[in-house]
Amino acid sequence: MTAETSELLACHALGILEGEDVVAAEALLATGEHAQAFEEFSEVAHSIAFRIDVLPPPSSLRNRMLESTRTENRFAEFAAQVGALIDYSQEAAEALLRKIDDAASWVIGPSPGSHLVHFDPGPRLGAALAGFVRIEAGAPFPEHEHVGYEQVLIFQGAYRDSDGTIFKRGDLVENDDGSEHSFVALPGPDLVYLVVLGTGIKVGGVLLEI
Repeated sequence: MTAETSELLACHALGILEGEDVVAAEALLATGEHAQAFEEFSEVAHSIAFRIDVLPPPSSLRNRMLESTRTENRFAEFAAQVGALIDYSQEAAEALLRKIDDAASWVIGPSPGSHLVHFDPGPRLGAALAGFVRIEAGAPFPEHEHVGYEQVLIFQGAYRDSDGTIFKRGDLVENDDGSEHSFVALPGPDLVYLVVLGTGIKVGGVLLEI
């Protein structure tokens, strides 16, 4: 495996690729060697992001992964967009985004494999709800109904909607009041996104608030 291929797979495991680079990385996973390397990179990325102990990877691999994440805030590029969506200043949104990599910020979510970070949106949003959601790779989120509007901004990973559409890092997804769907987080890095809800969601007829 070339150094360029290794770097491409590592970046894909971190969820930082876009456009044609994602397509190129996904194409590599068709071979066993590349698929195994991607799985190893994903384990290391998970341990870096959420401080979960895993089997020690080769030191050279971990060093390369750590070097690629040595930035003040790996989601800072989303700060302006997040600020606009939740009525925060860009500086406040950037500070909020740092909570994603703080394991202590997360609480257990409403479905298996889901986790939440709670926070209040700005006054412009009125009674709307907002938070960060993390869905473990491969985990489904059950069929649910939106009560009020929903906006989702994906920071990491990807998911397949029940209608077959795949949404990935950088996508802003909007769902209308009364719409219903389910989805599943795709293999790779855990799915992480911002959600803004007009009221909440109903699962099995029960209203849930984040």
